[in-house]
Amino acid sequence: MVLVAAIAALTVIKIREFTLLIGMPVETKPTPDRLEAELLNLVSSYKNGDLSLINISTITTFTWEQLYIFGPYTTRSELDSMVGRSWRNNCSTHIENSDGITLLVFINDGVVVHCLDYPRGENDFFVPPAGYQTGFSPQDAVFILDQLGRIVPVNTK
Repeated sequence: MVLVAAIAALTVIKIREFTLLIGMPVETKPTPDRLEAELLNLVSSYKNGDLSLINISTITTFTWEQLYIFGPYTTRSELDSMVGRSWRNNCSTHIENSDGITLLVFINDGVVVHCLDYPRGENDFFVPPAGYQTGFSPQDAVFILDQLGRIVPVNTK
């Protein structure tokens, strides 16, 4: 039994090495973004009554000055005009072709320092048609859940 398991493991390793050698892509699962997990926990704590606000600045571990939130199907040119082109080097997103995510983009000193494809679902961010043009400072990135269960800013812009 142990011999069979060892042979199977060795076979998987060799197949993986072969596919890399001939240039075939090897499917790997992306490492989950820590911020996504923290944000999901923050929303859950809010829903459970443990928190009175969803304060995003309490879960970020990087320095940022502005948070922009983009809804589904936001185009590359819209992102460029709002946050500059630095997002293209620092952000991998499929927002332009997806209605399953909301994109959170964090800016520091005029450069994108982090972005997150946040899954839409039960408690997704509400992004009005005009968007949040001015973004949110760390002090203003405070949200609640509205009566429909959407994440909305405390101070509506």
